[in-house]
Amino acid sequence: MLTAIDFSITGLTSNGRGVAEHDGATWFVDDALPGEIVRATVADKRRRVRKAKTIITLQASPDRVAPRCEYFGVCGGCVMQHLSISGQLRHKQANVVAALERHSVAFGVDRITGISPSAWGYRRKGRLGVRYVPKKGGVLVGFREREKNYVTDMNQCHTLVPELSSLIPSLKAQLQDISGRESIPQIEVASGINVAAIVVRHLTSCSERDLQQLTSFGRQQNVRVYLQSGGPDTIVPLEERGEPLTYRIRASGDTIEFLPTDFIQVNDAANQEIVDSVLHMLALTQTDRVLELFCGLGNLTLPVASNVERVVGLDYDEQLVRRAKNNALFNHKDNVEFIRADLTEAPVGEWSTSERFTKLLLDPPRSGALEILSTIVPTLAPERIVYVSCNPETLARDAATLTAGFGYRLEAIQVVDMFAHTGHVETIALFV
Repeated sequence: MLTAIDFSITGLTSNGRGVAEHDGATWFVDDALPGEIVRATVADKRRRVRKAKTIITLQASPDRVAPRCEYFGVCGGCVMQHLSISGQLRHKQANVVAALERHSVAFGVDRITGISPSAWGYRRKGRLGVRYVPKKGGVLVGFREREKNYVTDMNQCHTLVPELSSLIPSLKAQLQDISGRESIPQIEVASGINVAAIVVRHLTSCSERDLQQLTSFGRQQNVRVYLQSGGPDTIVPLEERGEPLTYRIRASGDTIEFLPTDFIQVNDAANQEIVDSVLHMLALTQTDRVLELFCGLGNLTLPVASNVERVVGLDYDEQLVRRAKNNALFNHKDNVEFIRADLTEAPVGEWSTSERFTKLLLDPPRSGALEILSTIVPTLAPERIVYVSCNPETLARDAATLTAGFGYRLEAIQVVDMFAHTGHVETIALFV
């Protein structure tokens, strides 16, 4: 007989599990929220990891809501659909403050602003698993199951934009008719303004018939089809002709062209808010010269260019830099320069000159930007630094260096719920 324990939940992990203390140990409890009392059965009682599964909620949190998705709890795409949107935002704000406190950076939670602009139908990119399982009726398409390598058998997704969600049933039907279906492990999907795209990852060569089938599918569904046989450099369009993927920046009117595997902010509504906040925090003037680190396709660079004398964007990805240059040309931005640079080491190369920049903008990966900040901030001494982060822990670490090490003050923080129903959070910080 399974052992049942009553837990008082005091916290929430980034993967949506409730945290409780019991009998001198920390437990992680499925389907439990802070403030709740639940009865749960023991799922794993190893020394370092103790897990339990809720069988009944004895005292529910006022933030508990009914999950919208029928696959919630199985699919690994979402982990917090049982928590209200406002509750998710408060949780993420508290996580940012806790990270800052761990690095001795003082900033009260009451000073943090937060916004959750779009919680459903927001994901314009996704990576769907594919698996041929005859016992389950054929081809399965969906996100991976939670903490497992199985594919969730999905027919829709409430977080994907509607044009991508509606593709899932037709994708399943099309792949069922592909002779190489057993060698297709995943499909990436992406949506632009007027067209969507899929990238079919295939482990063996596609037959002529399969190529014809995929071509017909793309034409019927108004979807650009790409094939990927290996690494990123093997991605090729099935048909050369076709409308490119684009999105538009509300603040500046710029149009950004991208490939389906390029990094872009997954939530368009949240991205628009980030652009607005960055422009506001930078307090730009026509005499400003801005340096941006990790510029990508120019998502922030081009809107900044509309308000300054000059902006230089740096990124380590040569392909992204090339496309960023094309985006600048398309949008007639002649005061922008994009340069490929290794941002993991001390600055070297063409951009490391005596040119003075008044303000610094950066949007680094999850690993943060400690080394490059430690190198260039003492030299540049920018008036303002705006830091866009996808990882509260590395933001807090870098904030400690900027404040304690270089004398900057953490003036403002905005949390943007870019990834509703997940533990991920986007944060914008202003240092002056």
